[in-house]
Amino acid sequence: MFSVKVEDLVCRSLIELYRDVAPERIVKIARPDGAMPVSVVHVENVLYLRGLRAPIVDNIMPAESILNSWHLEFERSRNFLIQEDFYREPFEYIYSDKEVCILSNLYSENFFHWLTEEAIRVLVMEKAGFSGHYVVRGGFVPQCMEMLGIAQERVIEAPERPTVFRSGWFATAISADDIPLYPDLFLDLRARLIAASTRSRLDYGARMWIDRDDKNVENAGRELINKDEVYPLLERYDFHILDMAKLPVVDQIAVASRASIIGGTHGAGFVHVLFMKEKSRVIECFTPNLINSGIVDICRLLRHRYAMVVPNNAYGSYPFGMQLKLDVRQLELILQGLDL
Repeated sequence: MFSVKVEDLVCRSLIELYRDVAPERIVKIARPDGAMPVSVVHVENVLYLRGLRAPIVDNIMPAESILNSWHLEFERSRNFLIQEDFYREPFEYIYSDKEVCILSNLYSENFFHWLTEEAIRVLVMEKAGFSGHYVVRGGFVPQCMEMLGIAQERVIEAPERPTVFRSGWFATAISADDIPLYPDLFLDLRARLIAASTRSRLDYGARMWIDRDDKNVENAGRELINKDEVYPLLERYDFHILDMAKLPVVDQIAVASRASIIGGTHGAGFVHVLFMKEKSRVIECFTPNLINSGIVDICRLLRHRYAMVVPNNAYGSYPFGMQLKLDVRQLELILQGLDL
């Protein structure tokens, strides 16, 4: 039997912990001269709780899985979006003799976080010689794993019941914020997925506007509310309006790699700029109440020409909260310069 006191969980790096107490468990990954080091560590008896979306090792939520302690505190403040009291009482678990790398972590069901955190983890694990199973949650993830060359039998769905795995592998925590430190890994991921996408013949042209169905996204309530003004403008400038999430992943990456201009409302779909040709154009639109562009370092890596569009918010004059009402004058000013 297990019980978990969420308030007692801590975020700590297992690599740093085992470097002191069991260095033989750590594998260092060969890196280019002068590059930031990357390591993996394998540990025994890893508890996975699907409701908390993270593994636990001796009361530790590994930084290698959730990146940093801020994420733990944030999720703790909102009860991990579940009634976490369930885990306070002793609960039964199943035991699995599998050796695993857990890819079903906080935010991994978001396409942006999946590609920039979990898919990068897969590359590192394969370089380290990991031959076990990857624990994932469905949706687009199995498609990505297939494109990365991971055999189907090595990919298992995250168990519904609390599970203790015999052994777990954890890699240095890497995210989109770390692109300047690990550019080679992100370029490698980009190259592999583009190569795998060449079997798709889908092509929507050079100019794409990423739409989003706000009923089927993780962060609902951020829809573009003046599409009646914006979409006719986009059509005049030859944009194809597309909800990428409705396509298979192979098609998503194919159409992104064939586009030279991508615009739209801020969201996970902007991770597709990773697959555009170098020096492409990116137009990202925000509500003034949520400006959080995680793609800046992707754009810097590929030398994209980036434009941010944000409505006026002077003196609290923006009344639409997290919804976006674009100033079409601002947008057209940018569109006018696309051919210059």
